[in-house]
Amino acid sequence: MKLKLETGQLLLAEPFMDDENFKTSVVLLCNYANEGAFGFIINKKMNLHINELIDDFPSFNAKVYLGGPVENDLLHFLHCRPDIIDDSTEVAPGIFWGGNFEMVKMMVIAGQLNSNEIKFIAGYSGWESSQLQNELFNGSWIQASAKPEYIFNNDGEKIWRRILNDLGGHYKILSNIPENPNLN
Repeated sequence: MKLKLETGQLLLAEPFMDDENFKTSVVLLCNYANEGAFGFIINKKMNLHINELIDDFPSFNAKVYLGGPVENDLLHFLHCRPDIIDDSTEVAPGIFWGGNFEMVKMMVIAGQLNSNEIKFIAGYSGWESSQLQNELFNGSWIQASAKPEYIFNNDGEKIWRRILNDLGGHYKILSNIPENPNLN
């Protein structure tokens, strides 16, 4: 098992995690340092489109995702278009965090940005110094490489199982565990 944490990794909640905030979640780790870590849950879709959340945002068929239990009133976004969105930070190959929000709106109006190229996220997930490392050591998380096709997949609810399946081996078996094994 890999135990080295670094910015740009995906963390998948182990299949029997009881914490409702993170059950079957996939977290993109956007910053990892000795002082702590933060990232975004990428597969918890809210029943809300971005233009319903932001009054002056143009009509756009993009749902907002719940990024974690911390500061849900803050909006973040991930994208794969640094060519048209300035001031973003690359967190993994082909995956960028933040940038010029006014440019995002302009690109949506111009039809140059599609909903499968950007993900809007309310809130984030955060860990204090060594907290995430301890959770990883205790088996709470499964590590995977971040890929743009995982992040910008609009079928977010199924991505946890897909990544486990892609990891192969015993993870492939875990991907088929029912959400509640007692119902089988």
